[in-house]
Amino acid sequence: MGFIIWTEPPYGSFRCPNDYRTAEEYLDGLAKWASVELKKSPDITQEEMLAKRESLFIGHECEVSRWGGSDINTDAKNGTYQEMPSILQSADYGKDFKMYESDLGFSFKYPPHLVIRTFPDDPSHLYIVPSSRAKDSKEPLTSIIISVSDPDPEETPEEWLLGPNSGYTESLDRYGNYYKTSIDGQNAVYTDGGMWVVVNTRNNKYRLSIADLTEKDTSPLFTEMGIVIESLTFKKIPVVSNEVVSEFYGLPAEKRNQMLVEMIYAGEYKAVVNATNDGIEKYRDLVWEDLDFWIHRGVALFQLGNCAESGAAFYHVAVRVPEDKMVSSMMAKITNEGCKTPLDFSQQ
Repeated sequence: MGFIIWTEPPYGSFRCPNDYRTAEEYLDGLAKWASVELKKSPDITQEEMLAKRESLFIGHECEVSRWGGSDINTDAKNGTYQEMPSILQSADYGKDFKMYESDLGFSFKYPPHLVIRTFPDDPSHLYIVPSSRAKDSKEPLTSIIISVSDPDPEETPEEWLLGPNSGYTESLDRYGNYYKTSIDGQNAVYTDGGMWVVVNTRNNKYRLSIADLTEKDTSPLFTEMGIVIESLTFKKIPVVSNEVVSEFYGLPAEKRNQMLVEMIYAGEYKAVVNATNDGIEKYRDLVWEDLDFWIHRGVALFQLGNCAESGAAFYHVAVRVPEDKMVSSMMAKITNEGCKTPLDFSQQ
């Protein structure tokens, strides 16, 4: 009877993800395979490399990767819930990334070779492009575009994608199937390869449609799109419910007022009114002389168009500090103009 000698496959040869014993081995093997392919074909594009790896994945009848990497799940059905492909890298990966923080309640990271462009006449779009393209407009365009819009509060990202306004059903040949997932706790959908993602910010305040815009014969920003989506986060909106109101009023006044400010900037005016109503009814001794509390209440009521109660809140402050210019200005505004024009916090 002979001996069976197990040896490692040749350097850089293809192995199914689950043939590796650890995630570290898998990442190392993936890097070696890519290195060999680049040496064989120095001009190979990311799209061609992904297509080749997918072909090998199918040809070897690989099972879905247990390491959460970018290898595709060929059994995934259209419209089902699937985790988005993940970009796994070393500990130093991402240390040079930049952070973009939007005033609209979302943020993401992006590599330093990209720049973000916005235009005053087109505030609803962010353009993420290579810095070389930003310097030379004649260079073929490859980019990621984030479109921001006001969603129907009752419409999910999936319903919008499948609806008449997204253009998805007319672009099936380009985008393929779609899948449901979750991004930072928000329901989302994405198409094959993750090159079109639709997700709403907290409380469905804004809808983000994130997609590539690439001219013919130019490689899409596959890796860069993955970085943006993996790092996408949404600002947490503190909501003071009946269950936690006692805990809320157990906080120091400074912390309470900071939470009220955050709710105002998030557009949660009703939550501010509800929270301050509870304070007046149940914790009068804590809030009666807390002038910031009354100012935040006045602002929230003003934004909701309740001039009478807003004016009463500001008057509560004015009789104690008549020299406060902001309060005097708000009282004059209510008296002369009413509450027809909400305050604009977008430039704050």
